[in-house]
Amino acid sequence: MLFTSKTRIMKSSLKIVLFLTLILTISLFSGCSGCQQEKKKEQIGEQINFDELQILDSVETVIMALPSPEEILTYIKSKQVEFNGDLLLDSKLAMHYSTKKHKTLVLGMYLADLAYISSFSRTDYVSEYTKAIDYLIKDLEINLNFSEDLKNKLLNSSFDPDEVYNISQQLYSTIINYLQDLDNGKTLTLISVGTFCETMYISTGLHNDFKIHEPSINRIGEQKLLYEDLLTMTASFKKSGLNDIHDYLKGIEKKFNAISLESAQTLDVSTTKNGVLYIKGDSKIDISKEKYFEFSQSIKELRNLLLSE
Repeated sequence: MLFTSKTRIMKSSLKIVLFLTLILTISLFSGCSGCQQEKKKEQIGEQINFDELQILDSVETVIMALPSPEEILTYIKSKQVEFNGDLLLDSKLAMHYSTKKHKTLVLGMYLADLAYISSFSRTDYVSEYTKAIDYLIKDLEINLNFSEDLKNKLLNSSFDPDEVYNISQQLYSTIINYLQDLDNGKTLTLISVGTFCETMYISTGLHNDFKIHEPSINRIGEQKLLYEDLLTMTASFKKSGLNDIHDYLKGIEKKFNAISLESAQTLDVSTTKNGVLYIKGDSKIDISKEKYFEFSQSIKELRNLLLSE
């Protein structure tokens, strides 16, 4: 397991809280379009380059940039699973919701869906979900400096699978960086909740054979660390309209606590002359078949709650 402090952080009025955010080592893949694509994906997490850490002022708020859905899904995904389109959120729901809160949650879910599509090289779905994401970005007035040419190529499905994967990740990073610079943290938090929930929903939906998929199921268990970060983030906005979202997340806490996660006792820290920081450690996951499927059900219920208006 690989950890890094590649995070922009908002600080409270009294102190700065720095979280080591989990960046996931990529090891298992399926649905690749050749060795070149697999090699590109394996590069994620191998080296962590980051600019000077930026500290943003806020009132009693801690915001963390979580790993992208591409990183999480590619890390978790077993070679034994196949693409299942039924796990995708209906792209037509983009125009269904009336509140900014739900539109933002759904945007996060669609970003995870696009990552799922691209990780399996299913370019036939790309245009549909890019249109849904583009609609919500404009509706939410998230003014991105994202190349119209790249977006149009996604809409036309004219990129090969390698390029779709890279641009999907670039789009997510562009949105997150934009919100870190200009948002008070609430929109970023909602997108992160939506992305995380959909990523867990897809991951548990794909990995439903406990014996065959056990290594990937253990990796799903590791996401408890990211879940705890989300609880911290949503707690910051309980008085700003996100109390229900925080309560929904808290509702699955017992299921996550049933996953025994023993954090690394020692960390191997090294820095290259180029400024690349490596922080390595091992964690142990212990989850029973019964507890895993209870957890999977709780993720489905969480998704339904987040989608209910």
